[in-house]
Amino acid sequence: MVQASAYEHLSTWIVVPTTTKSFDSLIHPTIELLGQEVRVLVEQATAIDPQRLGDFAGCLSTGELMKVNEALRAVLDLE
Repeated sequence: MVQASAYEHLSTWIVVPTTTKSFDSLIHPTIELLGQEVRVLVEQATAIDPQRLGDFAGCLSTGELMKVNEALRAVLDLE
């Protein structure tokens, strides 16, 4: 989930998929998820019903969160 926790009460949450198949880049930052390095595909952000989500996978470190925020700003042209 990549939205502020203040909006967890909404009927949909904004999420981004991850993969081990992509390369690290500005818009595909690398994070550690369940002990494995994965790339975050921020250009594929979407809204889904939170009931469709699986088990909690963990939280991002401050550095990882900064990389994902930077990627989202670039993809959404928020600079």
